[in-house]
Amino acid sequence: MRIAVAGGTGVVGSHAVDSVQAAGHDPVVLARSVGVNLVSGAGLADALAGVDVVIDASNVETARRTKAEEFFTATTGNLLSYVELAVADPAGRVPDLAGPEVFDMADLVRQVPRKRGEKRAVLQVRLPGRVGHGLARGALTAATPGPRGARTFASWLAAQ
Repeated sequence: MRIAVAGGTGVVGSHAVDSVQAAGHDPVVLARSVGVNLVSGAGLADALAGVDVVIDASNVETARRTKAEEFFTATTGNLLSYVELAVADPAGRVPDLAGPEVFDMADLVRQVPRKRGEKRAVLQVRLPGRVGHGLARGALTAATPGPRGARTFASWLAAQ
């Protein structure tokens, strides 16, 4: 199966590409670095030729609401314009995928130098504005029931 990954060179997308490949499928990376512009749609039609499924792991680095809305409106619109080409009905919103634990990022970061035997101070800095408020209230944690990973951060760190 040919599976396209929008944002396939990013943090999440690159893991999705690896997982697609490990499962024996043919990943197609949708990213500017390979000539596909998700915002303008340039290169998208050719990249999606013969693709069976699209995973959207795209992202934009901004704390500005307007910029984020413009990005996601454009990229989602461009990706959805190809829905009529799909053979199967769309799955709709899928359950949130999450790990088995919830941590503050600073708590995770503190554990890495500790494991390495290094003594480094890690200070937690809260982002200002709506983004910071949303993060503090758990905006990036799973909001709905769904699949949960079994591997803890401690077990992952021990394997490093």
